[in-house]
Amino acid sequence: MSNLRQIILILLSIILVTSCTSKKNTKTVAQVNVFIWSNYISDQMVKKFEQTYNAKVILSHFASNEELLSKLQAGAIGYDVIVPSDYMVKIMTKLNLLQELDKNKLPNATLLDQSFLNQSYDPTNKYSLPYGWATSGIAINKKFYKGPSIKSWKDLFENSQLKGKINLLDDNREVFAASLKHLGYSLNSTVDAEVKNALQYLKQVKSQIKSFNSDPMDMILSGEVWATQMYSPDALQAQSKSNSDVEYIIPEEGCTLSIDNLAVPVGAKNVELAHAFINFLISEENNLDFVSKIYAGPVVKTTKAKLPIQLKNNASLFPSKIILNKLEKLEDLGDKTSILDQMWTEFKTF
Repeated sequence: MSNLRQIILILLSIILVTSCTSKKNTKTVAQVNVFIWSNYISDQMVKKFEQTYNAKVILSHFASNEELLSKLQAGAIGYDVIVPSDYMVKIMTKLNLLQELDKNKLPNATLLDQSFLNQSYDPTNKYSLPYGWATSGIAINKKFYKGPSIKSWKDLFENSQLKGKINLLDDNREVFAASLKHLGYSLNSTVDAEVKNALQYLKQVKSQIKSFNSDPMDMILSGEVWATQMYSPDALQAQSKSNSDVEYIIPEEGCTLSIDNLAVPVGAKNVELAHAFINFLISEENNLDFVSKIYAGPVVKTTKAKLPIQLKNNASLFPSKIILNKLEKLEDLGDKTSILDQMWTEFKTF
């Protein structure tokens, strides 16, 4: 009888242990859903956050600020952190799509460079904090393109050797910005004659364009296109991957300079972890890693001084003051946005 009792006790112990183990294994891990540009956070950084916070990072990607906006306006919910550029922060704020940040949960905000704070699109950083900055110029793969040096938008658009070998960003603001700057206008122009001239010029060079793709990394590396309008972090990553076959050029007429921001949208499911993720990214150590691997401009005030000399002196990553004076940040065009949208459709279907 005693043997039978021992067997029963052993079986009950096994069942209890198995049950506890099963419950432990099925415990839900906290998740933070991040809607971000492609190639804008390293796998190592994601894993580091997951290990530090015992959480799962779910990444989704958008190709333009307008795509990000349309997703949220269409009712997409569940994103905890989004990465809108400067002017889009202002638009989203006006549309009540962003939550106020809890600064008490963001102690690393004190590390940020003041020159990227209190911008016109979010004067008190009530809704956003800077993540990185970039330019959008021209990338050339010199392994395939052997023609004259490319220094300007005109050299790109009117180059017969690049006919059918050019990609442009699938982004109406960026493409019109290139045309407007080439013609000597502000990339934020809302003057009817200037915008119409920009559209007409784009139509004239349409035959040069092979495709519209906001993530042209594989295209420029493979030689599917020889030249592309490209964000500087993507272009510098391509340069690194190609052993410097890819060259990045800031056009002499100028181009866009964008400050990309971290924000929490209305409808976020895990606001606490969202703040932890934002605070994590803007630490001194992680911003240094971000710039070193992603090649975006730093937003933490101590980062540049700690970079390797080759990055610190990289003119594509840190343009000279003369070049910076030719760059502009995109602004909210208000009611004029719909006119540009119509022109974009007209150009792409031309």
